[in-house]
This record gives sequence, structure tokens and C-alpha cells, in this order.
Amino acid sequence: MSAFLEELDEQLVRMEQQIVELEQHGDDDETIQALFRVAHTLKGSCAAMGFEDMKNLTHGIEQVLDEVRNHRLFVSEEMIQLLFQCFDGLQHFKESIVSGETAVIPIDDLLRALQAFLHGPAKHSPSHAEIMSTTVVLTPESQIKLKENQQRGLLVYDVYFRFNAHSVMRGVRAYLSVDALKETGEVIQVSPSLEDIEHMEDTSIDGFHAVLATHLQSEQIQRAVTSEEYAEVLCSELAQALTPEESVERNDKQIPSTTTVRKSHSVRVDVEQLETLMNLVGELVIDQARMEQVSRHLTKKYATDDAVTTLGDISAHVSRIVSALQENIMMARMLPIESLFERFPRIVRDLAHTLGKDVQLSLEGKETRMDRTVIEEIADPLIHLIRNAVDHGIESEERRIQAGKPKKGHVTLAASHEDNKVVITIQDDGAGMDAEQIRQAAIAKGVITAEEAEKLKDNECLHLIFRPGFSTAEKVSDISGRGVGMDIVRSHIERLSGTIEIETQINQGTIFRIKLPLTLAIIPGLLIGIADRTFVVPVSNVFEIVRIHPSSIQSVHGKPTLLLRGLATPVVYLREYFGLPANRDQRKQLPVVVVGTGEKRVAMVVDVLYGNQDIVKKSLSDRVGAPEGISGATILGDGNVGLILDITAISQGFEHKLRA
Repeated sequence: MSAFLEELDEQLVRMEQQIVELEQHGDDDETIQALFRVAHTLKGSCAAMGFEDMKNLTHGIEQVLDEVRNHRLFVSEEMIQLLFQCFDGLQHFKESIVSGETAVIPIDDLLRALQAFLHGPAKHSPSHAEIMSTTVVLTPESQIKLKENQQRGLLVYDVYFRFNAHSVMRGVRAYLSVDALKETGEVIQVSPSLEDIEHMEDTSIDGFHAVLATHLQSEQIQRAVTSEEYAEVLCSELAQALTPEESVERNDKQIPSTTTVRKSHSVRVDVEQLETLMNLVGELVIDQARMEQVSRHLTKKYATDDAVTTLGDISAHVSRIVSALQENIMMARMLPIESLFERFPRIVRDLAHTLGKDVQLSLEGKETRMDRTVIEEIADPLIHLIRNAVDHGIESEERRIQAGKPKKGHVTLAASHEDNKVVITIQDDGAGMDAEQIRQAAIAKGVITAEEAEKLKDNECLHLIFRPGFSTAEKVSDISGRGVGMDIVRSHIERLSGTIEIETQINQGTIFRIKLPLTLAIIPGLLIGIADRTFVVPVSNVFEIVRIHPSSIQSVHGKPTLLLRGLATPVVYLREYFGLPANRDQRKQLPVVVVGTGEKRVAMVVDVLYGNQDIVKKSLSDRVGAPEGISGATILGDGNVGLILDITAISQGFEHKLRA
């Protein structure tokens, strides 16, 4: 059952993606064929597992798609809507299998709707692109003739004759038209053949193709053969046609087969096994750090001892092996972010329809890889930001036209690697964010005082949207504007040791830029000492490290402040923050670690800086409980426990104290 559910999950993701592409690109043969294969695969899997309703539904989808790929049905808005409803039904079926509950799905209504498409008329007449997209398949003899004519410098056309609805004696008309074509050049092949057309009922043939080699231009050919019996005569230059064998081979290459995926050189590994492996590697990383520390200690004490030298070499070798093992296990845990991104086209599509907007979503950097845990955790914040971009960012069609913009709004979701981080950007070409409007809304809602608002720069005002209860929406809707969400978005991102930044320009659009660590299992940390205790600062939160004279710290409104690069940065003494004894040493230089999240900066005064070390983050048990400002713990190289600082909590807690 687990293998079936994994396969079902993969195929449903593909199905949703292909339906969205079908809506965007119309009757694209490759998309239709890929969607047909997914439906066919699902039908077989569901039948094998005995899920009759799912089998019947996928069979109905398959039948409709078969008609579409054979150009007997044409893609319409109604068909796309029905395909999405069928997809949602299959999704509900899957959820009911997992939960063990009975699915309440209007299966009969969906099946009747699918049958109505099969037995009803085509939704519109075929376009030039739809007709000419049919591949002309030549016999080997015709292929030779085509190449010979091309070598002689002649043009080769695929001429399509489409009969009028009232046209009769179509077989005779075809003969006459082909004779007329022969006056303009050499007719290489007719498809269907004239013999086949002669034996067909008039109602069973809509038209036929003729491959023509000539020195004439397409307009001259059309004038020579146009007749009232035809709705249209389409003439398309043929660069190269396919033999039947080549057609099959090319289709196999172009259309990704689900069977091919299963033959790839890979195996499925249970997520829990990967988690166990990562935990074991984490223990190795801890022991590696301890071994290095012991080796350094012994080298200082017994520098001339050969055994100690050998131990140092072994320690270095083990360190390299553990690092390689750690890197490979981390890579095994990583997935292309495509698995997350492919959820959003449907979300944007449905939301745009609800709001009556025309919005296009572009996805970039789908191949960017990151830890599966991070992918799962970042999904909800991204959904909220994407929904906000469509709802608040993109204007109505009328406003866009008035502003001289294209009617269709554009949202881009992109991912890329930057050093040891993944950067995700959500960009829209909408109205942008008005810093002054945000400032006034914050004052009106009591988020900040007018005095505090005066001191804020425009870029600092933008970050007020992350305050709890803040919203500039004029009306509350089911989509957004309730004053909840953006604060949760930021706290969620910061919990992942990430940051979020905003760039905006009025009438040009807004960019949200999220930076996240590649993995949460093992993170680089800065070791600091406070009152003979070792703490860890996540490197992702460190902006800079400076040494200052105590006199550099000044009192502003009664609060310790450091003027750093022209910015007034609040100072927190970590000894005082954690209630540890004050440092009575009179030092000329104080080590300061400048940390922060988003636009917030805090200068933390520490006793000593030890350096960087990869750390394995461990959660504190419920019995112990996490003190304020602590997010977890790790085992250090000397075997002692180091507490990991929660920079978000420290920044927010200190900010509240400053206001008190």
C-alpha cells in the first residue's frame, strides 16, 4: 500500500501540473500526451489495488484526453474546469485512503460530465495551429521523394483541405483538388489516401492532407485550389517529415514516460531511515570535534611523541571522511524545490479566477535543491506570500490599464543558491507598497506611536507589516486583510534560521526575498563565552563582529546604544540578559556580535569569542524547558553542552524592554 500511495502522490502532482500547462498552452500535443499517460498509469494502478471508483474516474479522463489528442475534441475552459474537478476528486480519494475514512465525492456527476464531453459536439472549430500541429507521417518512399525535391531546391508544403459542413461527395471533391494540386507541382502523398477517402462516409471525414513539392509560394497554391466546398485551405511549409518509425521514436523521446522514471538508477529510501542516518552523522560530527580538540591538546603536551603525531594524522583523516559522509547524507536528504513550486500554478490560477484577475505565474530555479525538512516547513509562508501578491500586489485589470501596464499581472517565484543558503524570491509587477500608508496604518492601529513612526525610515516602515494584527487592507476578505498572517510568516521563517527582506517601488511592484539555510540538521555556529559558559550563535544571524571601547556605548533615552556605521544599534549585555553575574574586569576592548533578523539589529556584548564550529542542534526536552532566548542545545568538542541562542526571541524581548 505504501508503494501505491507514493506512486499515486507522484502521478497526482504530475496531473495537476499538466492540467495547468494545458490551460496555458491550449491543445499542445506533448502536454496532452503527457496528461494522457498519467491518467492511463493511474487507471492501471487503481485497478490493480481494487479502487473501482478511482479506476472509473481515471478511465473517463483518459477517454476525454484520447479524443483531444486525436483532434476529435478541443480544449475549452469548461473542459479544463472539469479536469480540475476530477483531479480534486482523485485527491480526496487519496486522502480518504490515508485516513481510512469514506470519501464523499460526487463520482457519478463527474463521470456523467466526462461522458457529456465524449458524446457532445466539439466546443469550437479547430484553429490553424490545432490542424497543422498534426504530424505528417510519410511512408519511406514518400520520405525519399521529399528529400530529393528539397535537394533540387523545391519547397515542400503540407496542404490541408477542410470541408464545409454542407459539402457532399467529399471523395470526388478530394480527387478534383488533388488533380488541381498536380498542376502546381508534384503531389508526394495524400493522407488519408484517395482510395480511403472514396470509401468513407461524408460525415466521417472533416478534411485531408496533401504533401506537395513545388516552386510556388503558399499564397499561389491556395489561390489555385480554393473552392466553396472547403471551409479553408491551409498551407504550411514542411521542413522535414517523419517516417512511421521516426514518429514513434521521436514521441518516445519527447514525452516523458512514467515507465522510464521507474527504470532510473535510484531506489526509494524511507524518510525515517534518512533521519536516522542524519542523526548518526550528527553524533559523528560531535565526536569528530572532540577528537580534534583532544588531538590538539596532546600535540601541545607531547609534540615530539610519534604516537601523538599519528593520532593527529588519523584525526585529520577521520575529519575528512566524516565531512564527506555528512555532505553525502545531506545531499540524499535534499530535493529539488520543484516539488514545492509545482503546487503554486494551481493556487495562483484558482485565486486569480476568484478575484477576476488575469495573472501569470513564472517559476525559476526549480532545480535548486534544499533539505526536504526546510521545503516542508517553508510551504505555508510561501503560500501566504503568493496569495498576498495576487490579492494585494496585482491590481485589477482596469487599474493596470489606467497605469499603462499590461492587462495581465505577473508574479515570479524563483529560487537560487547563495553561499550556503537558498534564496527564494516572490516578485510581482503590481502596485507596490506605500511606506507612508503603512506608517499611518501602524499609528492608527496602535502598533507604534506617532513619535516612533517619525523616526522610522521608509524601508523600516515596510517591516511593520510583520507586526501582529497589522493590515492595510480596506476590506476584510476570506483571502487576506484580517491582520493575521504576515507576523506568522516572519516568525516561521526565523524559526528556520532564515531572514525575509522587502524591496518595493510604487506602481512597479514588490519583491520579498527569503534566505534559508540548506539544512536544519547541522548548522554552522559561532561559539561565544559568557561567565565561563559557552553559548552558540547561529552564523546565519550574524551580521558582523567588532571590538569596541566601552566608552563607544552611549545612552540614548536611557538605553545603551552603539553608533555603528552610522546606525544607532541597541546594545544588550548577555550577562545581564540571562541574569548572570556582572563582569568586574575593566577591559579596554569589548567583543561585540551584531546579530539580527530582517531589519532588526542588536549588538550583543560577550566575554570571549571562541570561533566557528558545525553544530548538531538538539531540542530541549519538555521536562527541562527552554529558557527565554534559548532555542536548543548541542554537544561541544570538549563534551560539554552549549546552549543555542534564539536571536529572534532576544531581539523581540529586548525591544519590548526598551519600550517599557
